[in-house]
Amino acid sequence: SGINLPGQLFLGIAYKPSRSWVFEIATRFEQYSSYEKLEVTTRLPVAGQTSRTINKDWHDVWAYMFGVSYQIDEGYRFSAGYLY
Repeated sequence: SGINLPGQLFLGIAYKPSRSWVFEIATRFEQYSSYEKLEVTTRLPVAGQTSRTINKDWHDVWAYMFGVSYQIDEGYRFSAGYLY
């Protein structure tokens, strides 16, 4: 059984200017153009089948992320982020 997925690259960095604050930025690349179909095979049948092919016509994707978190002295952490 197995699933072949497209290549991925993830890069990120975090900056902690103080004990309470953390700022993070990251980017992610997914190489969907590297395959034309998704082939799923299983050892045991699912709905009577052991394989299924799903045709794809996808393009490569870049994602950009930003996050910030603040921790108060009592141990609680407040976080927010944005993904594009």
